[in-house]
Amino acid sequence: MSGPLATLAAPFDEGDLDWLVLKGTETKDGPRVLVVPYVQAHAIQARLDEAVGPEGWRTEYTPVREKDWLCRLSIRGGEDWIGKEDGAEETDVEPTKGGISGAFKRAAAAWGIGRYLRRVAPGWLLADKREYQGKPHYTISRDASPGIRDGRVVDTTHSKPGPDGPRRRRPAAGGGSPPPAGAAPRPSGAPAPAGPSPGVAHVRASLLASLKGVKITNKTEQAAKVTQLLRNEFKVDSVDDLNGAQRKDVVEWCEHATIDWAACVVKGPF
Repeated sequence: MSGPLATLAAPFDEGDLDWLVLKGTETKDGPRVLVVPYVQAHAIQARLDEAVGPEGWRTEYTPVREKDWLCRLSIRGGEDWIGKEDGAEETDVEPTKGGISGAFKRAAAAWGIGRYLRRVAPGWLLADKREYQGKPHYTISRDASPGIRDGRVVDTTHSKPGPDGPRRRRPAAGGGSPPPAGAAPRPSGAPAPAGPSPGVAHVRASLLASLKGVKITNKTEQAAKVTQLLRNEFKVDSVDDLNGAQRKDVVEWCEHATIDWAACVVKGPF
């Protein structure tokens, strides 16, 4: 395979990937989550531009049944357009936008974009655990740095995997959260934030005030607060547009505000 099709099917930089938590569990080394990778929508758009040019591709969306969307992704071949289709259901956060985004990602996979990720084996990463409505809720630890090595998801801050998944460097005394702006640099080997992020402290300071006296009791209100966070603090309209460091900030803010992030997060595209 060569030419534009080879460009479409090429692996992505890990900074363009995000990580979907499949499940969480307890191990002798602490809580762990099993995760798989997927590619973000903006990276797919950039890949299409690179392969065939901005005018060489187009999308058409069709609602199917009550909460499903079908995406037809077409690429110009000479004078003709060749289209491939796939669909996805709406999500809890921004339902229509989430459904359209999921359908777009699946249609892109039909063209080979990110399809190799389906062959990547899930991997266990260090997790943060909290209780929500009487049930354990797991998220990827801020000290974990997921990546793909030898066809498997691993914690790239460690080189020697253990029996329950990749072993991790233990955080320094006082917790594993990154230092605030202006503090001492992170220890050598710690994962660096991927791109600019306002930081959890800034997020809390500007948004938690709006939660005073508000009891978030349903998914609609939860989704509205997450949307407010995305637009006010990160200037984006969808969680798909966040980089890895920003996503972690949103997760921590949701946990602090007792919002069920698992119920609001966009579902994995593959």
